[in-house]
Amino acid sequence: MLKITKQQWDQIPNDYKSIWKKQNQNLNSNIPNEFFGKRTVFEGCIKSGAGIVLITEGVHFVIEGN
Repeated sequence: MLKITKQQWDQIPNDYKSIWKKQNQNLNSNIPNEFFGKRTVFEGCIKSGAGIVLITEGVHFVIEGN
């Protein structure tokens, strides 16, 4: 699991991070209910050399000191 600090999270531009919202379920009904309310970000914003895979807090990454 990737680990970042709250300060690193805050430095990621808002265009590359978000929070899962119920309205996203209309786009894809396969989104697990436990994802809603969790933060999301493109992996490349956290891990150097990574691509543009959307990752979810608590599943793929954690924010330390949060």
